Amino acid sequence: MKQILLVTLLFSLVARMDKVMSSWVGNSYGNVVAAWGPPDQILDDGASGKILVYTKTRSYTVPGTATTHTSGTATANGSTVYG
Repeated sequence: MKQILLVTLLFSLVARMDKVMSSWVGNSYGNVVAAWGPPDQILDDGASGKILVYTKTRSYTVPGTATTHTSGTATANGSTVYG
């Protein structure tokens, strides 16, 4: 069930972002840069146009528990243990 919800959420986010990006197609370079800031990369589209590339990276730390493994050896002689 969780996997279906995650896939549905991802498709929803992609569809929404596609709609936002499509709304900027055909706008002038100046309008896009004024709204979004300078692009991270500019590519030639092969038809005398430009493709502006914007990237965003997020990172975060999820709290968890640390697992510690301990091992050792011991020698028993009668009722005495040496380690």
